[in-house]
Amino acid sequence: MVEQTAPSSEDSYLYADLESLVVPGRQCGTCTLCCRLIAVEELNKPRSRNCIHCIADVGCGNREHRPHLCRAFFCNWLLVENLGPEWKPDHCGLVLQPVGFSNGAQCLVINVDPDRPDSWRRSPYFDQIKAWAARAAGQTTGDVYYVLVIVDERRIVVLPDRDIDLGDFGAQDQISIERKVTPLGASFTFRKVSGSDSGVTTRFV
Repeated sequence: MVEQTAPSSEDSYLYADLESLVVPGRQCGTCTLCCRLIAVEELNKPRSRNCIHCIADVGCGNREHRPHLCRAFFCNWLLVENLGPEWKPDHCGLVLQPVGFSNGAQCLVINVDPDRPDSWRRSPYFDQIKAWAARAAGQTTGDVYYVLVIVDERRIVVLPDRDIDLGDFGAQDQISIERKVTPLGASFTFRKVSGSDSGVTTRFV
């Protein structure tokens, strides 16, 4: 068994320079949903609140002085060619974001517009999200992969056969993950835990 300390906050996200990977012809255009849904610590901007620099249907009004997080952020619709126009965030109400944690866990985060909290459950999105969850659950060695829906401060882990609603998260809360591999495949346990709990770990069994 390999045991690794779980990340403590969204500061554990690892960002890369992805601008060169944007699908040719795709651009944000009038979409500014990430400016609302993503928390930006440098601007003291919480999740699901409009950024003070965001100009509706235009983009960032402070573009030359954006924080590093904003400069480095590219949603999956910009990066993944087989996501069709129905996945553009301002159309579907979803901002897809791949996240890597320093402990080796890999997560597809689906940030949901709180004004459309059930949009991820609608067709064609839900079936595809479940397919991603099934692919993630099939990973029985190495890093743990999982799909996480975030609606404001609420976290929902999506598994092939069920969804685990972990409730609202505070700044010190985190997700504890345990994976057990049996001859029948992998099983997962996800729990909400306090960051002050020094015994919290992510377990890969």
